[in-house]
Amino acid sequence: MKKYRVKVLGWTILVMAALLALTGVVAAADDPGTQAFLPLIMAQQDDIETRVINLIAADPRAATYLATVPHWHAEAYHEEDDIWDADFFDMSNDWIGYGKVNIATEEVLEISMPTVLTPEEYQAGLAATEKLVLNDGEVLALLGDPALWGRTVDFDGWENMWYVYFERGLDNWLVRVQYDSTDYWIDEIVNPDALSAAEKREQNRNAAIELAYSAEGVWDALDGVDDWFTYAENQSGSQWSVSFVTTDRDLFFALVDIDTGEILQTETR
Repeated sequence: MKKYRVKVLGWTILVMAALLALTGVVAAADDPGTQAFLPLIMAQQDDIETRVINLIAADPRAATYLATVPHWHAEAYHEEDDIWDADFFDMSNDWIGYGKVNIATEEVLEISMPTVLTPEEYQAGLAATEKLVLNDGEVLALLGDPALWGRTVDFDGWENMWYVYFERGLDNWLVRVQYDSTDYWIDEIVNPDALSAAEKREQNRNAAIELAYSAEGVWDALDGVDDWFTYAENQSGSQWSVSFVTTDRDLFFALVDIDTGEILQTETR
């Protein structure tokens, strides 16, 4: 049987105080009635939290995964109205999942835990994924002959998705495959090493500025000026202009080519 670690919430104290006031019970340390009443409230609170944890743990979406985690435990807490949440942890107290319950209807509203495949499900999914990817027109156009590429296939339980990774020298491609109970389909084909457009522009901008620093005369133009900054702008293709300026005047200008490493033009302002 699992042992649950139950979180006692601050609002429990407020509930107890209100009930004691309504019933006219004086919270005196030596009052036997009060001493008997408080554990009852605490027990009711613990009972709700235990129900929340049990409802989530029994749900098939959670039960399969929790069966693979030795000595897991959980903490339940009230969210609002009849909605309760629970966080699940492994024996090292690392977070492993989450669930949400309507305690009035005992409906499990949400679960976030990894999908666990049986060995049979894994083999079936592996075969379906490889068949789909290795016969996809776009994948074949990118790879040419797949046999010439190293291939790794893996299942991500958190994403509930299959991944096929191709590697050949410095070239890499990643294929994401989604599935349901009846079908498999390619979600996305990406180059995991490719930069986004914004990242690429920033990389080129920094390269242009670094190249401009090597221009003859730039340090003479900056000598004695403390508040200067750089402004770089793409002109055409690999050519960038780099201006060294202050808030009220231009100091130095350079036109550079980041592909060839050339400084094409300079001007001291």
